[in-house]
Amino acid sequence: MLATLRLEFARTTAFALGIVEMCKFPIVRTFAPMLTAAIGPKLVHWTETLIETALTFLAVVFAWYLQMIVSAFYSGLRGGRMFAEALIEFLQQKKTEDGVPYIDKLPFPIARVDPNDPTSPFDPNESFLDEAIGYSLAALGFSFQFFNGFSLPFPLNIVLLPLTMIEWFLRIQISMTGTPLV
Repeated sequence: MLATLRLEFARTTAFALGIVEMCKFPIVRTFAPMLTAAIGPKLVHWTETLIETALTFLAVVFAWYLQMIVSAFYSGLRGGRMFAEALIEFLQQKKTEDGVPYIDKLPFPIARVDPNDPTSPFDPNESFLDEAIGYSLAALGFSFQFFNGFSLPFPLNIVLLPLTMIEWFLRIQISMTGTPLV
């Protein structure tokens, strides 16, 4: 797991450094005269370094924010799909009192392995039911994360504080050290 997270960190950092490399020249030329006037002639040799450091910091923050959006989107899609597949499997296995699976009691026609045989089992590959459920949940999950600023709301942040602390530890472990502790 740490190797995967390290790879993601490296990819995101490389993306940020690529942004810096593309933007460095015009930004240094634009802001160097103002910064030189602000810091004085004794520190003028630090002008380019200060601007590049600030630019690198902003680019890394921006790249990590974009990575959070991409990860939240993928997590929403993956979680919605997993839930939809599990729900359909549950509806296929769970039977009513008369022995008919709940999936057959749905109020709309469903895709079957053999469309001409009403007793043939439900085929999720021929139906849009799992996609409709999965994408709806993905949209809800992504929008919940996005509009909460990718953080937990009040009651959940206290209940899940131990997991949040583990996440902080992993972030620090990946970004600050060269070798994993595990």
